[in-house]
Amino acid sequence: MGGLRKHMPITGTTFLTGTLSICGIPPLACFWSKDEIITASWFYSPILGSVTSSTAALTAFYMCRMYLLTFEGDFRAIKLKSFRFDKSFFLADSSIINLWGEGELKSSVKGKISTMLTRCDFLGVETFFYPYLKRGKTSQVVYNYRLKESDLAMTLPLILLSIPVLFIGFFGIDIPQETINSSVSFKWFSTESFLWSFNLYLVFFLENVKNSFGSLTISLIAMFSSFYIYKIYFYGKAHILHDNKEVIVVNQLVKKFIQFIESWSLNRGYIDHFYNIFFVRKLSYLSNKILSFDRYIVDSLANAIGASNILGGESIRYVGSGRIYHYLALSMLGAISLLMLWIYYN
Repeated sequence: MGGLRKHMPITGTTFLTGTLSICGIPPLACFWSKDEIITASWFYSPILGSVTSSTAALTAFYMCRMYLLTFEGDFRAIKLKSFRFDKSFFLADSSIINLWGEGELKSSVKGKISTMLTRCDFLGVETFFYPYLKRGKTSQVVYNYRLKESDLAMTLPLILLSIPVLFIGFFGIDIPQETINSSVSFKWFSTESFLWSFNLYLVFFLENVKNSFGSLTISLIAMFSSFYIYKIYFYGKAHILHDNKEVIVVNQLVKKFIQFIESWSLNRGYIDHFYNIFFVRKLSYLSNKILSFDRYIVDSLANAIGASNILGGESIRYVGSGRIYHYLALSMLGAISLLMLWIYYN
């Protein structure tokens, strides 16, 4: 990849059109819907508006990055003059290393890859490596092919899709009636109704662009950031910044930023980490407290009720002996107790 726009101008131009549209640059198609979504989100909730604006900035950043690394700069193929594994690896004769991956290639795949390479178009007379190398050998193949534009089956759909991207947004502009009575004087357009309508159309379009200044600024800042970062990334030359020390510092900052993005991506945005801190740990702590309450309070109460039933049953069992004179004696004792209480209170 890299530098494909010079050799594939139609593909590069149409891809740039789509990139600018997705980034939200007026008057391309995606500008209208994107601006409406961001505006409605801010009116609905500041949090939702912040999320949509951040998403728009990230979209503009990675789309501009994809275009720059693919179509701008220099063509970056595998251009190696020499490459030996003797001192670094010890491989069996049947072992094959794939330069585009760590897995081994079977012998039946060699012919397919060789055929694939012969069908590829590389720039200029350079020494390109085969995608497999054997121990003690430095296999290399020289191709004299040129990068070229795709055929009509690919370019025609790209062109047909680019046309509505450029013009379909204008069909969604509704010119209010009060715009016709504008105070701006366009008398020199009065002889041509078409030019008059076009002028009103242009005035209303510029008004829409002015109202969408916020979302447009976000996209432009993200695009400029992507251009600045990856211009240094894929050129990496001192003449860009005119200072070797500055190049080293900026390259280190870019490297750290890329490492941070890589770590952030591999950890899925640290969502699991924060979810574990704010939800899993809190719920685990609360669950342990509920378990302790259930085990020491609820279970103890239930066990105490059960134990009291057993104790009461044992006590009653010894009270009831089954002899009649015991029951009569208890009855007389109870009656005497009640009589004494009645006499005492009366």
